[in-house]
Amino acid sequence: MLSILLKTIIKPFWLTLLAIFLIGSLCLITLRIINNDRTVLGLALTGVKIGGLNEGQLKNLLDEKAARFNSQKITIAYRDKTWSIAPSDFGIKIDIDRTTSAALAYGHDNDATIEQIKTLLAGQSLPIEYSVDSSKFNQSLNIFSSLQTPAKNASLKYDPQKNDFVMSEAESGTSINKGKLIADVLKTFSEPSQALPLSLIEEKPLFTGAEMSL
Repeated sequence: MLSILLKTIIKPFWLTLLAIFLIGSLCLITLRIINNDRTVLGLALTGVKIGGLNEGQLKNLLDEKAARFNSQKITIAYRDKTWSIAPSDFGIKIDIDRTTSAALAYGHDNDATIEQIKTLLAGQSLPIEYSVDSSKFNQSLNIFSSLQTPAKNASLKYDPQKNDFVMSEAESGTSINKGKLIADVLKTFSEPSQALPLSLIEEKPLFTGAEMSL
């Protein structure tokens, strides 16, 4: 009697497991087929959804977004001051080819199935690939010159009243937080209308005079 009861319970149990396995395998195979030669479902670039696009579609989208990004005027604010400037004025350029290659490669490596499932369920946002013309970028910072003060190193100066050399005090300065500024400008790729708060950082002098006492 017991053996008959166990067979009655175990058989549907294994059939259910087999059905779950087959359905799960079918879903995984379907996901791999859908993602084949395309950006994986659930993928985004700095908030811009690109899942399921082939190479041509992705490049067309990036061309459109990059053109809009380059032509926009960004409002940068610091306290009661504002400036309007384009990303291209900073020498920032979106690298469409590198961005396309990175997006198409994501989720297609050795752990492709796991990455594709995680991206489908939880999403994944990749950064935009870009380059910065450092000369042009540094030149563009001149519009913020009123906010920047160079650090002053300590130096020896002759004091005629004391008839001796005295050490002048070092002074810290302020400069633009360049890394944050570039990161904030790149955010306008997906959110073109947002105003950007400008951040300043303290510049330490290279020589404070304390080294002379060591």
